[in-house]
Amino acid sequence: MNKFLSAVLAIILFSALYSWFGYVPISQREPNVYYFGFFETFVFVVIYAGPVFFLREYHFL
Repeated sequence: MNKFLSAVLAIILFSALYSWFGYVPISQREPNVYYFGFFETFVFVVIYAGPVFFLREYHFL
C-alpha cells in the first residue's frame, strides 16, 4: 500500500510541476494560437506518465 500511495503522490507532484512550468499566462498568449490550460496539461501528464510511474514503482521497468 505504501508503494501505491508513493506512486500516486509522485504522479500528482510531477504532473502539477510539469503543468505549472508549461502554463502560459493569458496576458502572454499570442492571438489565434491554442494553448493548453493547466488542468488539461495535468490530465494528459497523468494519463501518459502515470503508468510509467506505477511500472517503475513495482520494478517492471
